[in-house]
Amino acid sequence: MTPPPPQPADSSSPRSVQAPGTTIERVKTVLRRDLKLGPDVTIADDMPLAGGDFDLDSLDMLLLLTSIEKEFGVRITDGSVGREVFASVATLGAFIESMQPRS
Repeated sequence: MTPPPPQPADSSSPRSVQAPGTTIERVKTVLRRDLKLGPDVTIADDMPLAGGDFDLDSLDMLLLLTSIEKEFGVRITDGSVGREVFASVATLGAFIESMQPRS
């Protein structure tokens, strides 16, 4: 898999502006790190992960799931994740939030 070329961050885009430390921003950090995209790549909340620019394969998804478990302290069981979870950054973030214990 070849990641898309880096693009400078666009802070004027409302869909990519999230408070630091939010679930989606943390997901974007994991994506940048694990897919070796670099810190300046713009990742929109609605960017598709499966079938989009990144077109994650099964090994990429496994790597991301492992990293997400470590980053968010959640346990993702076999069968709880389908390709729909990887439809976009936002759907992945929503899935992670649903896995976290309520406080």
